[in-house]
Amino acid sequence: MNKSSLRRAVTLKRKNLTARQIAQRSQIITSHINSSALWLEAKHIALYLPFNGEVDLSALLKASDKQLYLPSIDQHKMQFHAYHDKITLQLNRFGIKQPDFIHDMKQPPLDLCLM
Repeated sequence: MNKSSLRRAVTLKRKNLTARQIAQRSQIITSHINSSALWLEAKHIALYLPFNGEVDLSALLKASDKQLYLPSIDQHKMQFHAYHDKITLQLNRFGIKQPDFIHDMKQPPLDLCLM
């Protein structure tokens, strides 16, 4: 199966999940991440905001002992912005919430990326 076929199959399975199923699975996954050695050792972590039925990792944004980052894309470039409770988010061309893209922004030293 090629990448685009696999992506379509996964997207179709996600669309068939109920909101309750997504919430339950998101809670299980975030609990697993919280107890993993990778999470516990990492200080600078990139994660995403959910879109189109994806796993919701936003509970992880409450971690006070980590510096968390959200992605921002512009064409074929991606950058990561430090997360804080007053961060301004915009919808990108795909309808995904992201911080404003800043050209020539210095990128953070990420220890872990959750995708």
